[in-house]
Amino acid sequence: MKKTLLLVTAGLLSTNVLASNFDDNQEAIEYRKDVFGLIAYNFSDMKAMLKGEKDFNQQLFEIRANNVKALSTMPWEGFIQGSDKGDTDAKADIWADGAEFKQKAQTFEQNAIKLVSAAQSGDKKAMKKAFGMTGKSCKSCHDDFKKD
Repeated sequence: MKKTLLLVTAGLLSTNVLASNFDDNQEAIEYRKDVFGLIAYNFSDMKAMLKGEKDFNQQLFEIRANNVKALSTMPWEGFIQGSDKGDTDAKADIWADGAEFKQKAQTFEQNAIKLVSAAQSGDKKAMKKAFGMTGKSCKSCHDDFKKD
């Protein structure tokens, strides 16, 4: 039991596991789309608060930042070999240039960590800066690895 728990925990903590737990490519695609959708939801809520389109709520902003941080490590396991085919906007370049894709994923994860720190500080200027950097790292990956 202890060994199983250790293996499960190690698997959950890994950020770039190419998991084989999906039944097929489309399941992997749906998984990553769902994670990206949750990232977008949380990100757009923070954006609305920073732009004054929604009342700013420090506690909610921090929750949203923490959600993005947690989610930032999750979509990568859905990029299994062969999942460039099917109902996806992912470019085959992801698998052809895995090192660059991995670097961009790690940059997004690191920026999400900085976003949490900024949110915890309560400094709105720092939050805007960290939010912008996180958004830029997200867009950078889209620009290179997502179909138009």
